[in-house]
Amino acid sequence: MECENVFGEGIPFREGIPIQLLNYVENEKDRNEFGEIIFNEEALDIIRGIDGPVAIISVVGSYRRGKSWFANVLHGRHDGFMLGSTVDRCTQGIYMWSKPFDYQGKRMIVLDCEGIDDPKQNQQWATKLFVLCLAISSTFIYNLNGVVGKDDIGKLFLMTDLTKFIVPPPDYKFLPKLVVLLRDFMLKNPDDFKDYFLDRLNSVNEQATEGVKKYFSDFDVFGIPIPMADRNQLQILDKLPTASLQPEFVTEVTHAVNNVLSTSTPKYIGSCTMTGVSFTKFLQDCVEKLNDTSIMQLSIPSEYDSVVEYVAQRSIKECVQMYTLNMNKKLNKDKERSDDSLHVDVFNWKAFNEIHMEIFSQVEKEFFKRIIGDSIQIRQYENELNNSINEQFEKFRKSNSEALYEYNMELAKKLWENNVKVRLSAENFFKDQEEFDDAIAIFEREVIDTLIEDCPETERVMAKIKSDEYQDAIATLKSIGILKNELAEQIKSVQESEQKYLEFSANEKETKFKMEKMQVEHEEIKRHLLNKIREKDENTEKQKITNIDVLERANYDREVALALLNSEKEKEIESLKDELKKIKQKKEVWVQIIQSFIPLLHTGLKFAASIYLGKIFH
Repeated sequence: MECENVFGEGIPFREGIPIQLLNYVENEKDRNEFGEIIFNEEALDIIRGIDGPVAIISVVGSYRRGKSWFANVLHGRHDGFMLGSTVDRCTQGIYMWSKPFDYQGKRMIVLDCEGIDDPKQNQQWATKLFVLCLAISSTFIYNLNGVVGKDDIGKLFLMTDLTKFIVPPPDYKFLPKLVVLLRDFMLKNPDDFKDYFLDRLNSVNEQATEGVKKYFSDFDVFGIPIPMADRNQLQILDKLPTASLQPEFVTEVTHAVNNVLSTSTPKYIGSCTMTGVSFTKFLQDCVEKLNDTSIMQLSIPSEYDSVVEYVAQRSIKECVQMYTLNMNKKLNKDKERSDDSLHVDVFNWKAFNEIHMEIFSQVEKEFFKRIIGDSIQIRQYENELNNSINEQFEKFRKSNSEALYEYNMELAKKLWENNVKVRLSAENFFKDQEEFDDAIAIFEREVIDTLIEDCPETERVMAKIKSDEYQDAIATLKSIGILKNELAEQIKSVQESEQKYLEFSANEKETKFKMEKMQVEHEEIKRHLLNKIREKDENTEKQKITNIDVLERANYDREVALALLNSEKEKEIESLKDELKKIKQKKEVWVQIIQSFIPLLHTGLKFAASIYLGKIFH
């Protein structure tokens, strides 16, 4: 199939082969009834895999007028899409190129469509094919005889009232740019081909002319002369070199092709560009409706709503998976790089949040790249994504918190054993309270130097130690008479106070981390949302939308989306501030209690108490 018959003339050669996108299967029982449009899943997968904006160029028109050859030249070649040398149609259904090509930031998908107006063709299928191509294309090339007679304008009669077949959206444009090719034009070139075409069309059907003007305010018409006079050579046009064609024909074809490629826009859904995923869904939905004979009109608004919801849910699902996968990968990668085996499962909260934000930013960027819809919809879907990511974050945070706690507890217990517990056995009891107080002071100083800081788990570990180990030590020393009852109770009260202080201190630190995380996330989301809004505004300008109602609606959506984002953030931040205020108030109570004990304590315990008053530990 790969003959590589290059057209040249500055039109890049595109490698690949034609592949059928969809076909029509007639009703076996009654050929007058509509059959079924079926897809080639291989072709759908090719389109679905396109990550960026797609531009859809459909080549439509009467059969045996050279549509497929022109579709080939759009790929810089004579061969490719099958050409026929008989009066019967050659292309059946719709074919596309196996390798959509890049052009000015878009992926171009050229559709070579089955010829219409074939007497042997099911007329319902011919009409639905025409309607389908109008709905899905960003550029609609209508190929017809240059004379523009009644038998040649075919389905342009549908232009008399397209709303009989298509329910248009109320705001943005949806119809493609129309390009008319007047083939085998042998007359003297008119001053303006557009005026000539409208004049000829008007002489055949005035309503169709008005319909074209109404639905396609901006369209191009090109007159293409005959390739050569030899009819035998016309039958092997795909095999001939460009040099064999008439220079005037080559010039006009090259001009038309360059114009089509340079003016082709992405396929839009409102003010967002369609990607492979959204276009595939849109195409499938349109075909599903056309297959349903009970549905008389193809409703573009309904199909748009369906596509927006589908893309959103798919994007949310895949972006959450992306977050989870990358978090696992990043944490495991960092674990493997650690030299200390005790550290392989733990990250302090600052490092953990930095990892989260790095991946969160990547995921948000990907999500806003994929998402479509108006600004309010986008904000609502992003909120849904953010809630799902937070669920995953909490799972990772909980796992890391448990690992931090276990790690710090292991270190703390070793320090306790080395400094305190070793002196609680009959062979090596503390001599007096002062030795015990000094051991406690040394233990707590080493805790400061050894345990992982910047994480509430450190305070929780110390609170647990004071709840269990300290109380056991005090009870032991009391039982052997080193600590008198009153003094033991006094020390016990100090430790209990410090335990409460540590618990509230841990809650305070955790709340601060949450607040900081929320603020950074908010700024990241806002940045991506503003970028998306700018992108949508640029797309609106590219589509030359001037309808005041549409522009005001877009502005309203933008303001509401930003207001929702800000109000949600402010509400959550205020809630955390209130929580933080209550924690600080409760913490201050225990600070005052600890201060009241300090004058009664020995030097060692005074030092330990000062830690919890923020003089050393913070």
